Amino acid sequence: MAKLRKFITHNLDEKIKDLPKEIQALIKKGKQQNFVTEQEVQVAFGNNLENLELMDQVYDCLLYTSDAADEG
Repeated sequence: MAKLRKFITHNLDEKIKDLPKEIQALIKKGKQQNFVTEQEVQVAFGNNLENLELMDQVYDCLLYTSDAADEG
């Protein structure tokens, strides 16, 4: 089974600098508390909930799993 690792290990500010301010705040809050709620996502996205490309960018910043953590 894959282990979950801390979800943001790259230069966060550089990666999110072109995203809307509400989305940046959501990602930073997620980093601080290690989770975001569905309600927080809905509030941050507002009318952009149908923008799948933006949503994909956000989830890319928030989540990843690594099978490599199980090896070794």
